[in-house]
Amino acid sequence: MLLKSTSTVHSDSALPQLDLAGFTLLATVIGQAAGINLGSDKRLMVQTRLMRRLRQLQLTTFAEYVRYVTTSTTQELPHL
Repeated sequence: MLLKSTSTVHSDSALPQLDLAGFTLLATVIGQAAGINLGSDKRLMVQTRLMRRLRQLQLTTFAEYVRYVTTSTTQELPHL
């Protein structure tokens, strides 16, 4: 008996992508707040780690998250 897989394969394009401009802004905020220097080679790591935070905030794009971080009066730094 063969079982048909019911799992859905998600392509990378379906997930939000952190563009270079957004990453640069977030890296600057992190650098100023925590003294951590993130090179552009860390963009995928930052994107991956922030995906859960986007879901928690019910945001669908990293552009929304960057706007949230830069305009919010909440304490978002611990989540970066």
